[in-house]
Amino acid sequence: MIDITWTDRADNEDGVIIERKSTGSYEVIGSVSANIAAYSDSMIAIATKYTYRIAAFNAGGKSEYSNEATTQTEYAYVNIALNKVVNWSGQQDANPAANACDGDVTTRWSSEVFPQWMEIDLGADVSLEKSELISYRDRAYQYTLEVRREGGGYSLVVDRTNNADTGTIASPIIDDLGGIAARYIRITVVGARVYTGAWTSILEFRLFPTMAMNTSGEANGHSQLPERSALHQGYPNPFNATTLIQYDLAEDAHISIGIYNILGQRVRSLIMNDRRAAGSYSIAWNANNDAGVRVSSGSYMVRMNVVGKTSSFVQTRKVLLLR
Repeated sequence: MIDITWTDRADNEDGVIIERKSTGSYEVIGSVSANIAAYSDSMIAIATKYTYRIAAFNAGGKSEYSNEATTQTEYAYVNIALNKVVNWSGQQDANPAANACDGDVTTRWSSEVFPQWMEIDLGADVSLEKSELISYRDRAYQYTLEVRREGGGYSLVVDRTNNADTGTIASPIIDDLGGIAARYIRITVVGARVYTGAWTSILEFRLFPTMAMNTSGEANGHSQLPERSALHQGYPNPFNATTLIQYDLAEDAHISIGIYNILGQRVRSLIMNDRRAAGSYSIAWNANNDAGVRVSSGSYMVRMNVVGKTSSFVQTRKVLLLR
């Protein structure tokens, strides 16, 4: 959300209109009543430059425009390890290794006796910027990270065999991967600090690429086109501020993504019948409705409608908003 404020120096206006542009010409995005000197713009995309201006109005017409104000929204990183193919040294039947890459912090990968490793196949070489690790019960696991390109051998990129940091949901262990290109990444857990048990238990292991932006202003972090179109689970989920919704398009298509309550009523339109090129994308929902008002806590459905040249489908995912 972008908050805009100004100084009200008039006493005869009926209200103020707010205009915005990102590319092209200005368009009116809202208005406020007289004596109100603030506006919050929630209909924004990530990594996008916005310019704003305002003008007062009354029965006699409209004032001159204010000076312009420009800001840039931040990147939202795409977790490219989400639901990828994994290999492992061991796993508990009830807690398989795939749980560490499912986007759900209520599930985990567990395996007994150190060391234990898990390998993630990203499908193609990707430039990696960072990783995040969330441990079960906030344990300070000690581990290494190795990467390899397709057809190559493993190289050590992170050595945390003396790690003392805990990996929590609120504050995961973050490792800088420096933009190294790799298809496979392997985490090997060799022990833990303080914890004296024999279990490797990881809630989530995430990977984030060096970001490149597509023309829509959404994040696109994978150079290889997806094999199939799909809507992925929101991350984080549950969430209490913003959830990042990732989706893949195997072909150019018209797409709509909306948020619906448990009664099936649409509360927010994130994308409305826009054309997107084939690729992997993400878009954020900040828990506001189309009027910019925060919705109540509870379950919501993310619904994606795709109309492509060779296929059309609707897919939904559930997200849980907590207070």
